[in-house]
Amino acid sequence: MTFVQPSNGPSPVVRLLPQLADFAAREYGTSPFLQRWTPAGWQSLSYEEFARAVHAFAALLVAEDVKVGDRIGLQAENRPEWGVAYLAILEAGGVVVPLDVQLRAQEVGEILATSGATACVASARQMPLMREVRDARLSSLGLFSLDDTDGVPHYAQALARFPDQAQRVLTAQPADLAVLIFTSGTTGQGKGVMLSHSNLLHNVEGVSRTFEFGPGDRLLSVLPLHHTFESTGGFLCPMRVGASVAYARG
Repeated sequence: MTFVQPSNGPSPVVRLLPQLADFAAREYGTSPFLQRWTPAGWQSLSYEEFARAVHAFAALLVAEDVKVGDRIGLQAENRPEWGVAYLAILEAGGVVVPLDVQLRAQEVGEILATSGATACVASARQMPLMREVRDARLSSLGLFSLDDTDGVPHYAQALARFPDQAQRVLTAQPADLAVLIFTSGTTGQGKGVMLSHSNLLHNVEGVSRTFEFGPGDRLLSVLPLHHTFESTGGFLCPMRVGASVAYARG
């Protein structure tokens, strides 16, 4: 499947979505990027730390047999690791299938089956549902966790095993499929919408050059990250311009 490249508007600063992580690390370095609330106060992940985490998690996915073109589900609450997993899946050569955390097992199973997903990355809170989906419908579904979950390759393992991993050699092209998003299905079952690297990067560049925000600005992320609006406006665009993002506590 190929996509039509946008013919107008500003050109993106990178060719592929995962390259935004290293672009931002070079441009904004130790500036805070993603922030979460902890009992000790706000905890920040810098742009450099974020890029290293993306490369480490991508290396873990590849080590666990994620292949180029694999559809990989992503179901988790809004948190810094969501963005890490999103770009890591793409760096590993996969296609991201974002999932609403409010979906039931039957709905998740339908989306993963329809998309042809071979694995899913989930938070500990979502892992019981993922195991239910695997046991009921997708027996070969690989599982990865954003938390330290027994028996499942997870985020902390990636950081420990691949702390200095460089960005993988990327073989994708700008017009290749990057994200497969399923609509809310208000007129029936959810429908898969195919978005390429180029689709999203041109959107990011257009927004970044239209609105005046950048280093020193902080955004509050409230909407669910599986929504294209939030993952673009509240994650990819801030990364492009060097702003920081704080995830709402609720």
